[in-house]
Amino acid sequence: MLELYDAGVHTQIYSAIFHRGWPASLNFLRSTTDLNGAIDWPNWTRHIPFLPFKLTLLASSTGVSTFQTLDFPVFLYSIAIPCGAMIGLPIVMLLLLKHRYGQFTRRDAMIALFTGFMVVWTEMTFIGVSFRGQGMALLPPWEVKGPVEFINLLHVVNLLHLF
Repeated sequence: MLELYDAGVHTQIYSAIFHRGWPASLNFLRSTTDLNGAIDWPNWTRHIPFLPFKLTLLASSTGVSTFQTLDFPVFLYSIAIPCGAMIGLPIVMLLLLKHRYGQFTRRDAMIALFTGFMVVWTEMTFIGVSFRGQGMALLPPWEVKGPVEFINLLHVVNLLHLF
């Protein structure tokens, strides 16, 4: 679900159903990364102090990095929304099952969560194998170019000398 949202597939579905483009007033909902750029966040949200002490880490490529402030827009779309979905959706599933069946034991909850995990794992494996195109883009299987077409594309662009 989040992969389709990040790819902006919902905007393409909207355009196909309503035969018009995505509304400009909703550009912040195009993908989670658009939450960072399409909304004019106040400057104070980019540097929220959260540590009373200086934490210094040594990064391999950039040298010393200090972490004393929180960039809220980045935190929102890269941590809060995915974690909320991963924690919230199983809770919603358990609440719906409890509402549907009434008496619901811990064993029933574990079986439901494991079954849900296995269904999602199988689905994501299938999507990851079958619907990936060049550059890991999500595409329908009939639009994915095979290796022969990709090699022909390399001949056209004349990139084969790089290999």
